[in-house]
Amino acid sequence: DSTQQLRAKFYLDLFARPEKQQGAWVADYRSRLKTPEGIVQYPVIFVNANFSNSTLGDSALLSHDEVITLFHEFGHCLHY
Repeated sequence: DSTQQLRAKFYLDLFARPEKQQGAWVADYRSRLKTPEGIVQYPVIFVNANFSNSTLGDSALLSHDEVITLFHEFGHCLHY
């Protein structure tokens, strides 16, 4: 079934850490490529952000602005 085939690998790194760069961004580790032998190399994409961490015992809920940022960055992700 062609709908069950691997298309890409997608990773999320959403929460802030002291050593992490500020802001939100998308990066690719590997692009899609078809070799001369016909082998397809699938893309590997990362969505990075610095959303608020939860406090101990609380859920890590995203704010409205964080949800907008997540969808914006995922839109970039689809281009890869």
